[in-house]
Amino acid sequence: MTLFSGCKEYLEQAPLDAPATGQFFNNQTEMNVALNAIYKSAYWNTGNTPYQSMMDGWTDIALLRAVDLGEGNFDVFNAHPKNIWTFAYTTIQQANTMLQGMEVGKNNVPAATYNRLQAEARVLRAYAYFYLAFMFGDAPLITKPLLPTEFYSQTRAPKADIIKFIYSELDAAAAVLAWTPSDFGRMSKAVALGFKARTALFNKEYQLAAETTKQIIDGAGLGLNPNFGNLFT
Repeated sequence: MTLFSGCKEYLEQAPLDAPATGQFFNNQTEMNVALNAIYKSAYWNTGNTPYQSMMDGWTDIALLRAVDLGEGNFDVFNAHPKNIWTFAYTTIQQANTMLQGMEVGKNNVPAATYNRLQAEARVLRAYAYFYLAFMFGDAPLITKPLLPTEFYSQTRAPKADIIKFIYSELDAAAAVLAWTPSDFGRMSKAVALGFKARTALFNKEYQLAAETTKQIIDGAGLGLNPNFGNLFT
C-alpha cells in the first residue's frame, strides 16, 4: 500500500493512447482532423458502393432487379432504412461534436479559417438531414452532442422544421465559403447552394430552387463538361 500510495494522480490522467473529446480541438490541425472524419462519415459505404449511388438502383435511373426498397415491398427485416438512419446520425453526431468542441480553440485559429471549417461541417450536417427529411419525413433534429441521459428521450421534429434548419445552415455556410476552395474536394459555395436548391426542388419550392440555382450559374464559373465520357473518368 505504501508503494502504490503515490499513483493516484497518475491514474486520474486522461487516456494517453487516444485524444479525448474534451481535450481536442485546440488548434487548426486537430479541427481539420475532426472535419476529415466528418467527410469520411458522409461516405455511407455498404460493401463497395455508397448508399448515395446505390439509391439510383431503387429508381428507374438504374433499376436494381431484386426485392428491395425500389419495389416498395420491404419489411422490418430490410436493413437499408436502419443503415441510412444510422449513417445519417453518425455524420450528424460527428458534426455536432466538432461544432461544439471547436469553440475551445477558437482563439488559436485565424478567424477566416475557423469560419471556413465551421461552415464545411454545417454543410455536411445539413447534407445528412436532407436524406432524413426526404426519406423518413419527421426525424429528431439534434444540433448538439447528446448527454447519455438524453439518448432515449429524443422525439421527431416535423419535416418542415428540418427543411427550415437545412436552409438556415446552408445559407450561413454559403455566406462564408468561397466559390473555389483552396483544397481539392472541399465544400464550396456552389455545393452549399446546390444542396439548398436540391432541397427546394424536392420540397416542391420551385421558385426558390430556380433562384438558388441561378446564383450558382452566375457566380460559380462552372459549366457542363463538353465531353460526356469525361464524367466517368
